[in-house]
Parts: sequence; C-alpha cells; structure tokens
Amino acid sequence: QMLQDEGLLEFNLGTFRWMFDVEKIEKKTSAASNVVDLVTSRLKQLSEHLQELLHIAACIGSSFDLDTLHMVWTGMRVVEDSRNKLDIYA
Repeated sequence: QMLQDEGLLEFNLGTFRWMFDVEKIEKKTSAASNVVDLVTSRLKQLSEHLQELLHIAACIGSSFDLDTLHMVWTGMRVVEDSRNKLDIYA
C-alpha cells in the first residue's frame, strides 16, 4: 500500500501488469530502514526508567495529556510496590 501511495508501484490496466522501478523502491525503503535503525539505537540509549515511561505512553495511545500519563505511571508503581512486598512474604 505504501509503495502505491508513494507512486512507486502501480497497476497498468492496459497491460494488466504491475509497473515499478526497483531502484526507486530500494532507495525509498532503504531510507526508511535507516530511520528505524536510528530511532531504535537512540531509544536504547535512554535509561530503563525512561524507556518504561515511553512504553506506557505508547500503550495509552497516540494522544494523551501529562495528567493521564502521570496517573497510569503512579498506578503502575503502586502495583509493582505491592507485588514486591508480597514477594518478601512468600
């Protein structure tokens, strides 16, 4: 779908064939792959604490306010603390 949206792949109704330029597709997808690698490496450089916070934010959705994030983060800390206390008594 992305290739069609970018104009890199199209179906020719006259010839009933897919039309594409391999070099253009390779350049486009290579750039996307490099961006993913860059973002991934940057995320891995963050502290575990911040990575966990970003994970929670991603689970909430693409749009949220800081109060919601704080509420979820605080709730998760309470649950984790309770689990740790229960492990002590087990």
